Amino acid sequence: TSKALLERFLYIVKANKSKKIKISKFGSFYTHETPQRIGRNPITKENFIITSRKSISFIASKKLLSVVNLSK
Repeated sequence: TSKALLERFLYIVKANKSKKIKISKFGSFYTHETPQRIGRNPITKENFIITSRKSISFIASKKLLSVVNLSK
């Protein structure tokens, strides 16, 4: 199923030591770590610490961008 495929792909991205996975003519997925920072609750104005965390980002290839922009 598509759910199993997506879960397996995310596992591969997380386990990849090079931190970048490139799929030709589609784009690149990469992981990066955001540093610890101070956040603020907009209602109570209370400050709190947002811990550092890893996230996954995607950069689309020129080919994918051209296909998407043609569909407008």
